[in-house]
Amino acid sequence: MKRTILVFCLSFILLIGISQGYEYQFKINDTLSNSGKTITLISITLDKILINISDEDKYLPLGVNSPKNLGESILFVRGIYYNETKSESYAMVDFCTKSEEVCNNLDDDCDGKIDDGVSRKCGSNTTLGICSQGVQKCINGEWGYCENEVHPQNEICNNLDDNCNGKIDEDISRSCGNSPLTGKCKNGIQKCVNASWTKCEGYVFPTAEECNNLDDNCNGVIDEDLTKKCGVSDKGICKLGKIECKGGAWQACIGEVNPEFEWCDGVDNDCDGKIDNDCKNKGIYLKLKEWFSGLFN
Repeated sequence: MKRTILVFCLSFILLIGISQGYEYQFKINDTLSNSGKTITLISITLDKILINISDEDKYLPLGVNSPKNLGESILFVRGIYYNETKSESYAMVDFCTKSEEVCNNLDDDCDGKIDDGVSRKCGSNTTLGICSQGVQKCINGEWGYCENEVHPQNEICNNLDDNCNGKIDEDISRSCGNSPLTGKCKNGIQKCVNASWTKCEGYVFPTAEECNNLDDNCNGVIDEDLTKKCGVSDKGICKLGKIECKGGAWQACIGEVNPEFEWCDGVDNDCDGKIDNDCKNKGIYLKLKEWFSGLFN
């Protein structure tokens, strides 16, 4: 909106263009016309003026920044001054035409306040989820900081759309199980559903070591110290052997002594826990025993 200052000095008028409305230096007995009305200044005091409006049969006092609605415009007293050189008082009055208040350091809506209540939204361009735009207030014709804006955040398990993409708690999971992360062991996964964590799934805990070329007990060593006995028996002449695990496979039996035919020799050859039972050479054995006995008697 455009303002023009008119300075009334005795019988001449000085016209100066400025930013908004019409502002005048108004002295006693001066008259001004605006919105089809004639305003006459009757008197001036320290804090107010007394005017007469042509179509109103009364005098109207106006204080500084007190508005008088004239229809198309509003009359304001912007200040009261005293010219010591001329020993006369005068008032600066303003005819303001209303418009929408904008951020320009002017009183556009003619309420005596500059940039009052002027604000705008700012910041985030989305209002999905927890996000919201902030507000900038106009201060002295300049936009202030963006206040109370809520930015997107990392999604957490809380049944809210923290990252403001229109989805709640999407793709949120966490490790669970507390397994040692060696060998075949691994932690499981929990998923977020309705702000709660599901049961831990997929975890692998240590187990007894097996001959499979894996670290089953998760101690960092594969198939360590794995052996097992082999053979038929450990009775009589028999002995059990040992099989070792190498490369995930059991090797050949080593060190075993297997059963033989039972001989009549005072030994359990067939490893059944009995000596010389059903031996194959009983007659020869008895004769040899008798013969050897005779040699030493």
